[in-house]
Amino acid sequence: MIELIRQQQLKEDDWGWIQMRSPVLHHQPYGTLAVFTDGFMHPGKGFDMHPHRNLEIVSVILEGEVTHQDSTGNITKMPAGSVQHISAGMGIYHAEHTTSPETVRMYQIWFVPQQPNLQPSYARLSFQDSIQKNSLHLIVANTDAPNTLTMNADGAIYMATFDAGYIAEYPLKTGRKLFVFVAEGSLQIGEETLNRQDHARIWDMTTVPIEAMTDTQFIVIEVPIADQRLY
Repeated sequence: MIELIRQQQLKEDDWGWIQMRSPVLHHQPYGTLAVFTDGFMHPGKGFDMHPHRNLEIVSVILEGEVTHQDSTGNITKMPAGSVQHISAGMGIYHAEHTTSPETVRMYQIWFVPQQPNLQPSYARLSFQDSIQKNSLHLIVANTDAPNTLTMNADGAIYMATFDAGYIAEYPLKTGRKLFVFVAEGSLQIGEETLNRQDHARIWDMTTVPIEAMTDTQFIVIEVPIADQRLY
């Protein structure tokens, strides 16, 4: 089963300093995926210090540069091609601000944690140099893997850049489902075509064919079938 949601079906929230679309929000989770937003943050703007608890937070920087600061003492600059993971656990404060002259494009991704009330933690890595074209590049998972961030949640995040005409097949296990979001370009999944900021929700398939109709950048998130709420 493939459910296609077009960009036009999602309203764009404009807060003055950020414009974003939110395919997933916590009141309607998708598996363990509690929030997914694609945001464009203006130069010199950002999120001031604010708290989170018992939440797995992943940020992926697509364009520009962001400076992260948190209550555990981390201050980190994240250029495009960076991914960070915050395990809020018992509680953490953090802030993200643009530190580049251009607009920042960033995914904010929240997951429901497997274990509550752990000690908060922070980690980041760059996938810019290690990602290869025409492959699904694992950047975050709930198991240890080389050059991958480990989160306290049942899920996995892949980044991909496919050349036009490239075809991949994603093996989908029983009890799992996919969320596929196109940043730029056009994908064919089964009989459905996804364009910029379209996304697909996929389940009850053993193999998911993914074909790039143009040069395409996209993200794939695998989660369990059962939806889990944060609150």
